[in-house]
Amino acid sequence: MWQRDLNQSYADLITAGCDSRLVPGSDGLNRYGCSVSPRRQFALGSCSCSSPSPRGVAAAEQLLAQLQSSNARSSMVDQTLGEVRSCLRTHLQLPDDADIALTPSGTDAELLAVTLADRDPSRSIVNIVVGPGEVGSGTLRAASGQHYDDRVPHGDRVVPGSPVDAGLSRRIRPETVQIRHSDGKIRTATEIDAEIHQRVTAAVADGHQVLLHAVAHSKTGVFAPRLRVLDLIRSHLHRDVVVLIDAAQARLGRGFATVGYRALLERGFMINVTGSKFFGGPPFSAALLVPKSMQIERRSRGIPSALGSYFSRAEMPASWTAIRNSLDPWINLPALLRWKAAAAEITSFASIGTRPLNEIVARFADSTVRHHSSRPEIELCDPFDHRDSDWADGDSEPYPTVFSFFVNDGTNRLDKQALSRLHRSVNDAQNSMPIHLGQPVTLAPGHHVLRIALGAPLVTQIAHDSQWGNDLEARLDRLDDRISRVADCLATESRKLHPTQDQVRG
Repeated sequence: MWQRDLNQSYADLITAGCDSRLVPGSDGLNRYGCSVSPRRQFALGSCSCSSPSPRGVAAAEQLLAQLQSSNARSSMVDQTLGEVRSCLRTHLQLPDDADIALTPSGTDAELLAVTLADRDPSRSIVNIVVGPGEVGSGTLRAASGQHYDDRVPHGDRVVPGSPVDAGLSRRIRPETVQIRHSDGKIRTATEIDAEIHQRVTAAVADGHQVLLHAVAHSKTGVFAPRLRVLDLIRSHLHRDVVVLIDAAQARLGRGFATVGYRALLERGFMINVTGSKFFGGPPFSAALLVPKSMQIERRSRGIPSALGSYFSRAEMPASWTAIRNSLDPWINLPALLRWKAAAAEITSFASIGTRPLNEIVARFADSTVRHHSSRPEIELCDPFDHRDSDWADGDSEPYPTVFSFFVNDGTNRLDKQALSRLHRSVNDAQNSMPIHLGQPVTLAPGHHVLRIALGAPLVTQIAHDSQWGNDLEARLDRLDDRISRVADCLATESRKLHPTQDQVRG
């Protein structure tokens, strides 16, 4: 199958090998407002996904050309997968003994995680998902062992909500823990921690296995639960509980002043991370990072063969013999190209020194708050308070890189439909400066926000691109000016829109 793929172009391949979220509409944009090619825009939507940069596209196209002309394609694929893993291991500072499984998307990684957490096929699995409204849209279905889209990476058509594997799916019971109150305000860490601990201990007492899906930076920047609770659960219940950290946003460690990937893996937690949110690779690419303590290589059982429509043998670590033998030897060439592009972005971001990186993150936060707070049409949400958390690394409080905000038309807050229209309007290619924002998110019924997010390609541009200015200070001033123009544009465009339903008084 993948040999036939080599006859296709980059533009055709880059949206294949995943699900329908990638497919562009008549305007050339997918449902998130992203293109398959570099786009003239001010990119502030990395919390959803991004149009690829010229750097990422060049890396993917170069790999495709090399594969098309190679007589040793299989070995080149293995070499490229190894290079991607090496990139992640180096730049995310992973332990040498951590395993890296590559997956087409973060939602697919959830499917793999629940199969790895299934250590006793005679017992059911309680999959506890924290903040279900602020992780991937298909996460709950994937957490239930169900198809979440009508198209799977191998290209087959399926029925969303139907089991991927009936035997596995019927043994999974998903549960959810909300991270916000009904008014959209973030619950306290104490409230969230207590509910999670109660649910986990009750499930284990009832004889179930548990997969606890924690979140390290949700769509709006929430971390939950606290690490001390995860450590307590693991220390007392490690035989029955597997912890998965949803770090799909990839906003951990260096530059974010939070606990890093290495520390989480050394605690015995799995991690779901992507190359297509903060890092800015073309949508989508993901990886499941697995600690040595899970000893997957000793697992005598494989995984259900039905998961072969999501994962290929080559994407699994070489030491996972039983799991690899459960899967077909097909190659997901589109996913490989997307990861190659993401690796180029990760490597470029890693070249930025700590001091300029911190200055860029701090200026982005300051400019976003200062300019948007001064517009009456924009109401910034309170960011996640790390003082009520233990995810910060050291004494300094992390600067936010994602800002959520309500928008009003002068009288009422815009509902989700109106926000979607605003999202499309400011992203129009005919604008003098198209602005790509994070798509609308529902915090709670009747409470909907847009988001502004800093992404790695923009950070790299500010750090290195002389077209933005002759020195860092000049480039930071240009960033400030652009963010001011974003606030002006949002204020102007919001007054042209009116809520359609479910109006909420501002």
